Amino acid sequence: MIVIEKPEVVIINDKARLQANLNIDGQRKSIWYEVDLKYKEFLCYERSDAFVVTLLLLAMQKGQNIKCEQVISEQLYFNLTKYLIPFLLKINPDLKEINLICELDNTILNSKREVGTGISGGVDSLSTILYHGSKTKSENYIITHLTLFNSGYYGNRDDNTERFKEYAIQSEKFSSEFKYPLLCVDSNVSNVTKYDFRASHAYLSCSVVLAMQKMFNIYYYASSYAIFDFKAKFEATAYYEYFLLDCISTENTKFISANSTMSRVEKTKLILENEDYLKHLYVCTAGNPPINCGKCEKCVRTLLAIDSMGYLDKVDGKFNVEAYRSRRSINIATMLVKKNKSIFYKENYNSFKDTQTSIPIKAYLLVPFALVNEFIYSKLKIYLSNNLKKEQKKTIKGILKKTTF
Repeated sequence: MIVIEKPEVVIINDKARLQANLNIDGQRKSIWYEVDLKYKEFLCYERSDAFVVTLLLLAMQKGQNIKCEQVISEQLYFNLTKYLIPFLLKINPDLKEINLICELDNTILNSKREVGTGISGGVDSLSTILYHGSKTKSENYIITHLTLFNSGYYGNRDDNTERFKEYAIQSEKFSSEFKYPLLCVDSNVSNVTKYDFRASHAYLSCSVVLAMQKMFNIYYYASSYAIFDFKAKFEATAYYEYFLLDCISTENTKFISANSTMSRVEKTKLILENEDYLKHLYVCTAGNPPINCGKCEKCVRTLLAIDSMGYLDKVDGKFNVEAYRSRRSINIATMLVKKNKSIFYKENYNSFKDTQTSIPIKAYLLVPFALVNEFIYSKLKIYLSNNLKKEQKKTIKGILKKTTF
């Protein structure tokens, strides 16, 4: 059994921390969420919601019930036990059925009723802010606060706080320019759980929001895939986020899958049409913000979308467009190879067709070469996964993430 003790708020130097002690397999650990002192009043010690959402997958992996010493929201309990847990059991046979042992509370907490979303600087993030900005007629749904969370993207080692702070600089610049308050939340949720990022990021990021649910009435979680690409697949939360976000909403905080009717190409176009937002675009996995290398997979995918719309010159200086142009034919050949396996490459291919942007003959001639590269790349990942130790895997995975072939 995993026991979550009563959450408490403690002051550490100039920070306020919401924390709860855990008992997992007889070992005591602590999960915490840390904010600037001015946000102390919004830390939700009255519920165990954040901690339950964080530990749900871990408990199901271990087949251990979760016992909470503090109440959880009735709506969250209902959705987890009646819908989300049964769903997860059907899409991942390695997970085990668990029970939540806890008291319930459906009280509406005193809340500031703000509307938030994340600001990473990526396509999903910037398009969400644009789409739900001040021009919308529905005043109660206008974004009021931007956020940046240390909840998995920056790794799951104890020193990931420093990397989180490096990325926060570009978020601070954007928030300052557009006059949004920025809420940065440091946390050790990824360090404790050690989840695979793609399979867990929505759980961990939304747990941070639930830790602050006395602040947020609505939170836009930027969708990665359009709702039309919904899949009951455990490997990535992006496939089923539309369903997941409803299941982890509470009486106090509603999650919305933002821009879920848009393709990635449509989101990119939205940003391209706004010069002020475009200059803040950062999608790169090379880890050198705010410079987009133009060579890693995410840069290439984004530049393919921009290329398909004829806007490469518009992002020269923000991206290393020269690096992309020097490999344009092989990049497009890779798109042709992957278009039936990847939603993003399929969308890019369709954009090339819809805009009638010509695909060079050389790209078609390089398809066999791209096929060989893809085969070697996939076999290499499998080999490394089966033959390396955990820490070695992380190192190689980081290298592969930054590399295109």
